[in-house]
Amino acid sequence: MDTGRTKIGSKDYLDKLLVEKYQDMYSVNPELYNIKYSHNDYEEKHNCDCGCNYCRNYEYNEEENMENEDKNNNEEQEQEEWNHPNKCYERLGVDILSVWIGQDLLPIFETYWNNMMCPKIKELRERITDQYGYIIPEIRFLDSIKLEPNAYQIYIRHKLVHTGYLDMNIDNSIEDIVKYSSCADKLLEDVEMICFEYVHQVVTKTDILKLLELVRSQDPTLVNDLIPMFISTIDLKKIYANLIHDKVSAIDIIYVFELLNDYARYTQDINELTEKLKQGLNFVH
Repeated sequence: MDTGRTKIGSKDYLDKLLVEKYQDMYSVNPELYNIKYSHNDYEEKHNCDCGCNYCRNYEYNEEENMENEDKNNNEEQEQEEWNHPNKCYERLGVDILSVWIGQDLLPIFETYWNNMMCPKIKELRERITDQYGYIIPEIRFLDSIKLEPNAYQIYIRHKLVHTGYLDMNIDNSIEDIVKYSSCADKLLEDVEMICFEYVHQVVTKTDILKLLELVRSQDPTLVNDLIPMFISTIDLKKIYANLIHDKVSAIDIIYVFELLNDYARYTQDINELTEKLKQGLNFVH
């Protein structure tokens, strides 16, 4: 560290004799002249303001100590923040839909993920949407050494709802890709089944609000005349989930709201509204 002051301990200013003569007075650096010198007096070092190496080293160490002190203070602050109860709020919440897989099933996600699983999941989500008006949530896949190697488990909101097994006896032949594909199809079939069986736990209020915005963008009166005057968004969530659970398509969402506007004027019972909607949507016999 350079203080910018005159370096009187430099060879450019003092020769060996001057160093020997004035080393005690000015604390110049005798090491440059092969003179053994020790500075034992802390106060003298502290008061030295000559710009010599001792003085400059002291200032450098003082800065280093300040930096270390700041670093320690920051670490203590981070530790204190980490231990603060507010940090635990970040740990709240779980995945709506997750799948845990055994070690033998990893190849269908690792080896062929980019050209197999991603398109299959995309196709599943689009097919269910086009057929039923039901948008399944993001699926999180995780591997676990606690499972049997060929097993998989499906969780809804951190609750185990299904366990399955896949035959993954792969012999590294050309038929491997076909077997990977069939195993992936079997797993996604079970995911689809669970999504319908537990639709009441899968569908969220946020999903219903998105549906309301979609309908409002095309016909605001269908929403404004219905909610909250006759039914609430929670009631609408239950009705929508009832339709999907019974595999009654709600793809024609505008017509669903038109029927609800008609029926909700006479009854607000959830089950009765669901039955009337099922009859109205299945008007072709």
